[in-house]
Amino acid sequence: MNKINILLISLLSIFSVTGQNLLKDGVSGFEGEEVSGWWIQHKNIFHFSNKKANGGKHSLKFFRSPASGEKGSMQVHNKKAFKKPLKSGKYKLTAKVYLGSNIPAGFNFNFSGKNWLPVHVSFDGLRKKKWVEVSREFKVKKIVEGGVIIAVAESEQYGGYGSFYLDDIKVVKIK
Repeated sequence: MNKINILLISLLSIFSVTGQNLLKDGVSGFEGEEVSGWWIQHKNIFHFSNKKANGGKHSLKFFRSPASGEKGSMQVHNKKAFKKPLKSGKYKLTAKVYLGSNIPAGFNFNFSGKNWLPVHVSFDGLRKKKWVEVSREFKVKKIVEGGVIIAVAESEQYGGYGSFYLDDIKVVKIK
């Protein structure tokens, strides 16, 4: 009986995600700076790459070494990322990452605009040299609208040096 209950709970949790990505199509797949509206603040650290891509032809590549000389948080911005504002409730952020040999601790996916909401994605324990999915559930208390900022902190606790590719970002409402 316990195995059946666990199976039912697992199935319900899988199907409780609506599946509709609330990010605009060009935002989630990095299919060109002009098309998707991304602005890269640190072009020597972040850039669009066609070397590795999970979904389409491009991904976002991060590469930071001590030789770069950059200090602080490295960022990429999109001011109009959502199809519609995120209302109060539970959501899930998913993305595909391809980790290099040396990696930062993770990245922040910050919802910017009227109400700031940071979501930290850790790379701890993930396989390297292979596309893997990362996900984080989060709660919205006040309406979130506007943009997103992908940021890698200078701190080795939350960011640091290394390389990764990011692709196929989704934000979905959880029922």
